[in-house]
Amino acid sequence: MMKEVQLFENWAQNLLEGTWAIPDSPEAIQKLKEILKQELPVGVDAMNATEVLYDIIGDDDFFDGLEEMAEEDPTADARTLVTSWLAEHGQYYPGLENILQDLNIQDSASTAHPSSV
Repeated sequence: MMKEVQLFENWAQNLLEGTWAIPDSPEAIQKLKEILKQELPVGVDAMNATEVLYDIIGDDDFFDGLEEMAEEDPTADARTLVTSWLAEHGQYYPGLENILQDLNIQDSASTAHPSSV
């Protein structure tokens, strides 16, 4: 019972800190997996990644991170920030930890770049 209370408190705290969407339905989880199968350039002012992810991962800190990435390099792959967010929040929401496990399998298979093979 204590774990459930802690999970609820973490969930409530995230809402207070500006989280409006999480991939907590089978549809959202599947959509996120599809998005993460290929490179996701953050875009100028983070607009590309924001448009793609807004209704799936709605989190002020997450979007601040996307904007920082865009300032440094608009062609940067937003998936690195997505996987960091999943690693940090996956324990609080059922199903999110599975996304990260699936990504680890995909990432290890896709680390060889076609141009280097």
